[in-house]
Amino acid sequence: MTPFAGFEMPLWYKGISEEHMAVRNSVGIFDVTHMGRALVTGLEAEVFLNYVTTNNVASLGPLNGQYSTICNERGGIKDDLVLFKLESEKFFIVHNAANREKDYGWLVQQARPFNVQIKDFSDRVAMFAVQGPKAEEILQGVSDEDLREIQRFSGGWTKIAGTNVFISRTGYTGEDGFELNVWDTTVSDPERAMKVWNSILEAGREAGIEPCGLGARDTL
Repeated sequence: MTPFAGFEMPLWYKGISEEHMAVRNSVGIFDVTHMGRALVTGLEAEVFLNYVTTNNVASLGPLNGQYSTICNERGGIKDDLVLFKLESEKFFIVHNAANREKDYGWLVQQARPFNVQIKDFSDRVAMFAVQGPKAEEILQGVSDEDLREIQRFSGGWTKIAGTNVFISRTGYTGEDGFELNVWDTTVSDPERAMKVWNSILEAGREAGIEPCGLGARDTL
């Protein structure tokens, strides 16, 4: 275990090499609840996000996402992020753990002239990443939606272990992969998140799923 972004995080579970190869050859699961997440809502949500990020937010359809950056006043990059359009006036942002407070503060500051509301959702949603060539197969066994319908950089809603999950497909490890945001769960009350985590581990047992730590995340 090691301190990281205000959390006590696993550097590895079984070993960095074993976890790395599990993701390359089969499937691994990462707890990435430490990431920063925010909801941007309101009549001018799209206009604001097109102003504050560098990609074309207007090009997104419902449940589609994009990789982007936010910049300072001089055009220097403050951070990179992934942005999803949940509804016409509702967007979900995932940004880096080390910059949670800084990024949220910047968004709030820049939003003042716009008719938008920004909520830091980081501590109200658990987040797992299931990565590897067998990720879809394993998750399909515990999901009530057809995951083949979710293409790269798109998302959707499903239930896993009876819990509502927003699932996206970006595969940040270089493999096929899904990111699961477990709604309405907190660090102090993680029961729903634990059910989802354990159900995925059980579903992937025969495929050789491994829980993966920060070490394998970096090597991947």
